[in-house]
Amino acid sequence: MADSSVLVDSSLWIEALRSSAPEALRRMLGALVEANHVVITEMIRLEVIAGARSSEEFASFRADFEALRCLPTTPRVWHDAEELSLSLGRRGARVPAADLLIAAVAIAHGVPLWHADRDFERVRKTVPELRTFWHPHQTPPFIVPF
Repeated sequence: MADSSVLVDSSLWIEALRSSAPEALRRMLGALVEANHVVITEMIRLEVIAGARSSEEFASFRADFEALRCLPTTPRVWHDAEELSLSLGRRGARVPAADLLIAAVAIAHGVPLWHADRDFERVRKTVPELRTFWHPHQTPPFIVPF
């Protein structure tokens, strides 16, 4: 995977779609998409598309996400997500299964995860191989601020 790729979580897509989203976030995300630096997973795609409020929005989301590179969720990644669940559970941390799967994809493919969901920071504290950028606190370093 290219060093400049970033896995953009559904939490960030949803934040960017809000009418109250900072314009700078929309511009940064748009610039990354245009430069072909954004990657997604099937789970991220589903989480965003499932939030569509109309047939038109559904079709728009589907078309937009079909244009992005999708990292495969292999049987090994599923296994790794299960292991993450066990490891975090032993520490008393409960993280939604979808987030465990997304984190496992990021780790397996060696890409950082840009998100707006504190659950990923809980995973990162236990699994340092997960590289994250937590919006609005951090921005991937290869993004030039607008």
